[in-house]
Amino acid sequence: MLGLCFSVHASDQRLILQLSSGIHAERANAAYLLGMSEDPGAASLLLNQLKEEPVKKNRLVIIESVRKLNTKDGYSGLSSYYPDEKDIEVRRKILKVLGDSRDPRFIELIAKNLYNPDKEDQRLALSSLSQIDNREAAQAIVRYFLTQPSQQQKEWALSAIAVQKRKEAVKPLVQCGIRTHDKSERVRISETLAELRDSEAQDAIFVWFQEEQDSHSKKRLIRSLKNVGSSKIVGALSNELKNNDLNLQVEIVGAMVFIDEQASAPYLHSYYEETMEALDPNMSRLEAVTAIRLHKLLRQVLSIEESADNYPEQWKKDPVISRMIAG
Repeated sequence: MLGLCFSVHASDQRLILQLSSGIHAERANAAYLLGMSEDPGAASLLLNQLKEEPVKKNRLVIIESVRKLNTKDGYSGLSSYYPDEKDIEVRRKILKVLGDSRDPRFIELIAKNLYNPDKEDQRLALSSLSQIDNREAAQAIVRYFLTQPSQQQKEWALSAIAVQKRKEAVKPLVQCGIRTHDKSERVRISETLAELRDSEAQDAIFVWFQEEQDSHSKKRLIRSLKNVGSSKIVGALSNELKNNDLNLQVEIVGAMVFIDEQASAPYLHSYYEETMEALDPNMSRLEAVTAIRLHKLLRQVLSIEESADNYPEQWKKDPVISRMIAG
């Protein structure tokens, strides 16, 4: 390249001449500098050269420069050029740039690639649509999710939905979670719903939590519920504290407090008193440490003064458990 590093404008005749008539390295350099010029008029020069440019690497530079100029005309020019481009890498670059534009005008063009045979085209189309905050774009992503048999493709769609954060996705995802027989998919749907942070999903996620048997999946469902739950779910969650293992109880308490600390307080006071009275001196060391961790969390939330006297004597003699009590 020529090594030009100063600020230029589209009116610089030498630069314009290099763009159209220089050797390929000079054309790339001129295209790059025009993209940095912040001159909207440079977009038309770049688009004209794009139609004539024989070197793929230079076409990629031109497209990136049009993106940097960030003009409606520039994006429109790229969308018009797209059907005639044969090189897959250049086509994908244009799709990405059109997604980056966040312009709803290009939804239809991008969405057509969702059903290309090449899965990379599908993934890129989903990513590009996720950048466009528009109902139609959201519906296109959800339709893709509902029609794909592959777990990988579904994951791509869920990731795009989470990035886009459009409420139109909530109902279809909830319905899909209700219908599916794949519990791992249901958990992943709940995590996507958590990203959307819409309380409409809370009842479904709570039912899924109750139906789930795997403790790890139950933790993930509770963490999802934490982000979509409203005060009305706090009482129902408190009932679940009696039916699950200690590690999960920690997650449930954390979710209740996060959702509504004030509403949780009466339930957690009762729960704290019950669990302190029911401590089993013969618990395993791991269970004892988890119980102490849970009680520390409850005392912090409820502003209860800590006392080692509440724990079994044999716990205080254990070097690991006693450190946990003291800490």
